[in-house]
Parts: sequence; C-alpha cells; structure tokens
Amino acid sequence: MSPDLQRQQIEGWLKLHGHEIVRRATDLDQSGGKMDRPEFLATLERVKAGQTQGVVVAKLDRFSRTLSGALSAIEFLTEHGAV
Repeated sequence: MSPDLQRQQIEGWLKLHGHEIVRRATDLDQSGGKMDRPEFLATLERVKAGQTQGVVVAKLDRFSRTLSGALSAIEFLTEHGAV
C-alpha cells in the first residue's frame, strides 16, 4: 500500500469522524517489525506529552507487524489517554 494511498484513507477516515491531523508521521523505508522507528517513537513522545490524542493508521500492519509490539504500543497509548 503506497504512502499516498495510506494518506488518502487516513484523511477520509478523519473527515468522516470529525478529527483533524495534528502531525503526520511517516517512517519510509523502515520495517514495521521494528518498534524503534524514529517517527513512531516521536509520535509516542507526543502522546506522552499530551500533544497528540490518538494515532490513525491505514492498516494495522502499518502500526506494528507483531502482536506483542502492537499490544505494547496500544497499552502505552491507553495509559496516556490516547487512542
């Protein structure tokens, strides 16, 4: 799934649900199997600082390629009041 198609799907979902993009985070050429992707980590820091209330991805495998990684990140988001 190309970055442009992902962006279109995310923007459509945001519009449909009345949300706005505060910041786009794109880790091009980074494996979704790694949880230490630079933009992903920056997004988690924004969540921790209360600057971002949630994360939207076009497909779950763009968020994480492992169940344990996804669950850990979702738990982090939940603990910091984000979705």
